[in-house]
Amino acid sequence: DLHSFPTRRSSDLAAKSMEKLQGLSGSAFDAAFLEEMVKSHKDEDKTFRSEAHSTDNPRMQNLATQQDEIIGKHLQQAEQLQATKGKK
Repeated sequence: DLHSFPTRRSSDLAAKSMEKLQGLSGSAFDAAFLEEMVKSHKDEDKTFRSEAHSTDNPRMQNLATQQDEIIGKHLQQAEQLQATKGKK
């Protein structure tokens, strides 16, 4: 369930993303940042969608569905930005 989603995994991924971004600036930073945002939102979308379809707990299913909708919107926004600003 979502409560058991490993926070350490999230922290490790965030640390790796920060490491990658620290040495960049300008358009290289923008492109790498947007790439990380799209990737992380896709991962989160997959996690919440899976939980929404696999749980037997109606409250958890509702929460996962609501969060998945929000993450989906954020993913679309990140992909739109990436298409216009992050790619050359």
